[in-house]
Amino acid sequence: MPLTPITRRALLPLLLAVSACSQPRPAETADARPDSTVRVETAGPIFAGPMRADPVYDAATLVDAMHQRHADSWYRTISFAQQTHRRRPDGSVSTETWREWAALPGRLRIEMGDPTEGRGALFVEDSTYLYRDGRLAAARAERNPLLLWGFDVYAQPPAETLRILEAEGVDLAAFREDVWDGKRAYVLGVPETGEVWIERDRLLFVRLVEPGQDGALQDVRFENYQRLGGGWVAPYVSVRQDDRIVFWETYADLVADPPLDPVLFAPRRWAEGVAASR
Repeated sequence: MPLTPITRRALLPLLLAVSACSQPRPAETADARPDSTVRVETAGPIFAGPMRADPVYDAATLVDAMHQRHADSWYRTISFAQQTHRRRPDGSVSTETWREWAALPGRLRIEMGDPTEGRGALFVEDSTYLYRDGRLAAARAERNPLLLWGFDVYAQPPAETLRILEAEGVDLAAFREDVWDGKRAYVLGVPETGEVWIERDRLLFVRLVEPGQDGALQDVRFENYQRLGGGWVAPYVSVRQDDRIVFWETYADLVADPPLDPVLFAPRRWAEGVAASR
């Protein structure tokens, strides 16, 4: 599951605080580094307003179209292994394996590194829980926007998605069409509060632009979509800041609709979840 260093709706700053406590440090893998010269595209808007011939012309019709297109066939649970790469300030790269499970909508479990170390995170609806040494280290009211846009939007009623977006402060009045990676896209919101890009043809989430932890804009991308079960998954996710890739992840061992024990997502039962995940 994509995890990124975004501000009050963030994941990575919280997770890195837990991840940094691992012993030993993740191995440096310079060969895994992507091209650091990749620049963030900033294509200007093609349409300043809605297209009346298009059934998608604002936030409500966009969310409804995404749900209607995929809801009947999209998986409701997913599991996978993830190679997580992070560029350190000195330019070196750390790599670590994470194992993840999600139950849609709104639940995600991450076990980071060696399961016996007890490091990880739970995202349950609008709350984030962090674990260290098998114990709850922090809990706060923060939602995972990438879980929402990449997965939950297809599994929950559109009205609920819109309620969440409004509560999170997304500018629902800002809507336009643009071009992304040579394809037409719908764009909702503004970078200051979260700008979301949705590929028009397949109605899949491809990009989130918003302020990072230091206030500079960061660009999160879901790439290389492939079929999984009756839905889709992007097995490569990258985060760019200041024209450099600072965080990226690749997925393997993807399984759609695996049976998942509810204890995996119980905030006060992390150790039982570790046992169930085995």
